[in-house]
Amino acid sequence: MLEIKIFRSVKSAATTGFMANLRKISLPDPTILRQFYTVAPRHTAYPSTDRFVEAFGPDNHTLWLRKRGIGGFSRPLGMYVHMPLLNSVCPSCGREETVTADREANSRYLDYFEQEMRLNSNFLEKRALTHLHWGGDTTSLLRNDVLGAARRRMDRYFEQSGQTRCSIEIQPVAIDDQQVASVVEAGVNELYVNVRECDAQKADCVDSDRLMAVAENVIAAARGAGIGSITVNVVFGVPGQTVMSFNRMLKKLLALQPERLSLQDYMRLPKATRTARKEDRADALAEETRLQLFSVAVTRLAEAGYVHIGMNLFARPHDELAVAQHQGRLHRDIQGYCSHGDCDVLGIGIASISAIGPTYSQNARSIEDYYSMLDEDVVPVARGIELTTDDLARRTVMNALMCHFEVAFESVEIAHLLDFTRYFADELEELKAFADAGLVAIDDGWLSVTDHGRYVVWTICRVFDRYLRLERRRASFEKLL
Repeated sequence: MLEIKIFRSVKSAATTGFMANLRKISLPDPTILRQFYTVAPRHTAYPSTDRFVEAFGPDNHTLWLRKRGIGGFSRPLGMYVHMPLLNSVCPSCGREETVTADREANSRYLDYFEQEMRLNSNFLEKRALTHLHWGGDTTSLLRNDVLGAARRRMDRYFEQSGQTRCSIEIQPVAIDDQQVASVVEAGVNELYVNVRECDAQKADCVDSDRLMAVAENVIAAARGAGIGSITVNVVFGVPGQTVMSFNRMLKKLLALQPERLSLQDYMRLPKATRTARKEDRADALAEETRLQLFSVAVTRLAEAGYVHIGMNLFARPHDELAVAQHQGRLHRDIQGYCSHGDCDVLGIGIASISAIGPTYSQNARSIEDYYSMLDEDVVPVARGIELTTDDLARRTVMNALMCHFEVAFESVEIAHLLDFTRYFADELEELKAFADAGLVAIDDGWLSVTDHGRYVVWTICRVFDRYLRLERRRASFEKLL
């Protein structure tokens, strides 16, 4: 197979001086953050999910599943499992606002979950999984041995081995030591722990000290059970959060030495009523405070010796993502950064997303529609998209920038049969503003993101989003009319 490098060659991580060659974290420039830092969903799929169309349905999805076996070569296969929200749980304190009879609901969901796996497996010749991620409402998944039951049903249709990377995302306040042990029994070897301070206005929420005590206990139990990779997802910008409280929480988290730490912006869903919008404005953390929180976090991570992988994800120097980035093997798929290369991902469960070949597809987003399609023995794909040659070229550029912070014009030209300078003329013109601010460098057939540009790399990548560009032109035209 022809391998095309889209970034500069690097030495093997096994060579002498690996640690010395790792780029140290540079502190963000507040002026640059104010101008270019945007609170927006990060590109994990291009085109993004809002570009999916209902014309892409079950037949399109199964067609590309069949094509995986054509020619005797197929990409590795991963899986993402999504559990529906069966309980309403505060992500900080674990307090349930509504409680359902989740044992019965989970049992029914598992029946449909198994049926979907069976339908998809009928179109696959190879069913070995390189990686598996459990997401969605994992609080329900961990109750009543639902995870174990789901894993046993999965084993009827898909193969896992000791090399399969299996991860789960949890709220530490909703899991105990026994459940940590059951997670390991189900084959999980990577844990994502979500940590978020309570909204200050919620008087009955727990304080940060109890939250941290619970998180410490869960991480200690996970390490004791043999889980070797722990990622802490830290939400900043929560209403009422202060620099002092956030700094104190970070200090305690870093003392636990997680392999990775991800900084995630607090984002509210828009509300319709005037009163609600007024409340949102009152809740919203001032931009200056938000940027201070981010700067504090980066400073702490730099002092602790973490490497900035990108997209606000930081890792310890010997973590596999840091090593993969140093060796030029780092990749980004619909689930984020990974070291296992470009894989197909099969989404199972309500609203889950699949990436098969040059396509994305999403399952029905309501439980009623999900069940209804499976009752008709149809794969529950409700919408999706087949990528054009333009989409693929732009995705290549964006992935290179997000993973390696540089892209060679010539490599994109060879892979996608285009003239980079002409094809992306508008984008290169727009990037001049980023170059003037010291965020990118364009020279000698290379587009490179500088140290300061790394903190806003998703903003830089948005320049290559053709759909956003068309929307801006349409809005400008409508304003003119």
